[in-house]
Amino acid sequence: MKKLISLLLILALLASLGVVPASAEDDSYAGKTVLIATGNFRGQIDYYACVKYIKDSYQAKGAEVILVDAGNYLQGSAWSDACMGEAIYDLMNAVGYQAAAMGRAEFSYTAATTGYVYHGNYTRYYTQAMLQNGTEEITYAVNSSGSQTATLPARAGAGFTALCSHLTVLPHTNPDGSIWYPYSFADYWEYTTPSGLSFRFRDGDQNRFADQVQDGFLAWKAEEPTQSPNQVDYEVELMTELDTPAPKAENYGKQMIIRPAQNIDTLALAFVFDNASKQFLGTENLRFTAEEQDETIVNQIANVKANVLNSGELAFGKSEVLLEGRDSVSRNAETNLGDLVTDALAWYAPRYVDGMDLSLPTVAIINGGNLDDFLYPGALTARNLLRALPFSPMGIGVIQITGSQLLEMLEAGCQTENCPGFVHVSGMRYTVDLSQPYDAGEAYGSFYKAASIHRVSIDEVDGAPLDPDAVYNVIADNYLMSGKDTYYTLKEARDAGAFYINNGSGAKVRDIVKLYIENVLTDKTVGAEYAKPQGRIRVNRFVDVERGKFYFEPILWAVSQDPPVTSGKDATHFGPKDTCTRGQVVTFLWNAMGQPKPTITDCPFVDVKEGKYYYEAMLWALENGVTSGKDDAHFAPNETCTRGQVVTFLWNAMGKPEPTLTDCPFVDVKPGKYYYNAMLWALETGVTSGLDDTHFGPNETCTRGQVVTFLYNALS
Repeated sequence: MKKLISLLLILALLASLGVVPASAEDDSYAGKTVLIATGNFRGQIDYYACVKYIKDSYQAKGAEVILVDAGNYLQGSAWSDACMGEAIYDLMNAVGYQAAAMGRAEFSYTAATTGYVYHGNYTRYYTQAMLQNGTEEITYAVNSSGSQTATLPARAGAGFTALCSHLTVLPHTNPDGSIWYPYSFADYWEYTTPSGLSFRFRDGDQNRFADQVQDGFLAWKAEEPTQSPNQVDYEVELMTELDTPAPKAENYGKQMIIRPAQNIDTLALAFVFDNASKQFLGTENLRFTAEEQDETIVNQIANVKANVLNSGELAFGKSEVLLEGRDSVSRNAETNLGDLVTDALAWYAPRYVDGMDLSLPTVAIINGGNLDDFLYPGALTARNLLRALPFSPMGIGVIQITGSQLLEMLEAGCQTENCPGFVHVSGMRYTVDLSQPYDAGEAYGSFYKAASIHRVSIDEVDGAPLDPDAVYNVIADNYLMSGKDTYYTLKEARDAGAFYINNGSGAKVRDIVKLYIENVLTDKTVGAEYAKPQGRIRVNRFVDVERGKFYFEPILWAVSQDPPVTSGKDATHFGPKDTCTRGQVVTFLWNAMGQPKPTITDCPFVDVKEGKYYYEAMLWALENGVTSGKDDAHFAPNETCTRGQVVTFLWNAMGKPEPTLTDCPFVDVKPGKYYYNAMLWALETGVTSGLDDTHFGPNETCTRGQVVTFLYNALS
């Protein structure tokens, strides 16, 4: 296979805009083809006037021009959010794009552009399939009875081909029974210039969007993407992912990968070809200046902004992190979006819901079913929140329930996989043990009440242990207060006369999140604090890890660290009694220490090959005196590790602290052994207490459960 061309430009975009071709000012481009590649515009609509100018400039100099985008042209600004992508398509059509690959930012429009039921009203937007293919005029009901209707005007399709070869679009059904598809993609696009130079363009971001795509709209293709039998002069992959640490511009053959840079405002680069010889001649950087923009596109952009300003749809803040929106995650585990939302509720209620007893411990909750889409990095608008938190028609309330009722509410919320009632929390930490079955009691709608509490335990509420008989404030959407999803406990408490107050249909969850971002977060920015889940909910998915075992807490700790100390043997088994090898132990320890990068690069061990999972861990361990190997030439990564070796590795990694304990209680540990001081330190600090009162078992194999327990005791 021919070597790939890595054609990469990172273009620092200053405050000004406009584009000047590097050599188009003086040179003729007659007999040449110029491929203009843009990418990562992320909704910054001003750039399109610049792109149109450069395209026309090259054509005026005699070039045959191809204009493509490598992806991420939609989400990222208040302008693009407000128009649901419609103005972006209009601008790209006006500029004359011919193909565009789908990047991560395109997937933020899945749910929003398909329409949602809000308060019984059905608001319809153009789906990406409509923007791509065009649509006839659509009249639809805007209330539940159908007595009121609205019209979505007809529109022409896009003038460019959208490329996304690794996803299958799933059909969906409208309330009237009609079928629609939220996306329309092509596996490739072929183009031959008037002079006969041929190209095939593909979306090169294969299998990179699994964590971005909202559930229910797309699926991974089981089969290979469609392949074309045609021979072309150049194969071009358009990518938005940056795999190299620095810019490159290299020419190795007829296969090209174009990777726009990330974390900058934009990218544009011209690739020049000779039509007669069909040779690639090189690249030209495109510089942006405010003086050189296409006037027609400038006016079109001004109209878009005026419409947004008139609608009041401006950014109120921004996010520097991706906030998780997949149903498959939010209905099974803690997410950073759930943390943000519940923190907002916990902040809002004591300040704006009159009559709340502030002396009581307080918990704020939201159900996973209401965390319905991603909030992407970039500008935050009311429409972002509407997409991410659509189901909040009834305002919020505060109810007083007992600790026992709180436990039952949590138990019912995890009764099935992908349970929409899964409880996200602020002010509380709890554990879900999926090794225990759900004890289904009386049927409750599509769910079941909890006959007993088997899966859930509460670690703390407001920093204190749970008191089953104590009274707690629970802040929640009134949708949950009315008993929807799995929340029968709240409805039963209300029906029984529990203290309950609410803000009517006042501020809804998404409104409260907006207020929280505006009034609490620094610079109105969702930042590093919410980059990942904050450890409020622990979920044990291993059927061989039982509550009450010495390794239960250590294993939950190990798999929840970032990076994880270790994962399971598979999705449902940890293997706590399995033996641990020397390679595994140094890797666990390296992970637990934060994966520090070794500075040495030469490996002295003939039995350790570069690329093995333990390679970097072993280099770090060697460099830092954690272990020196079995001998000068062998590390023995696949040999089982003994208890004596594990405590020695750990002791070495901690800096060989001198134990103050001098009396050894273990008859099988003699002074002078390499592990003697390490064992005394481990005993003194509670890393381990031995197999029994008089035996440490230094030569016994250390199990996976024991290793993570040693690490947990030493490092947690």
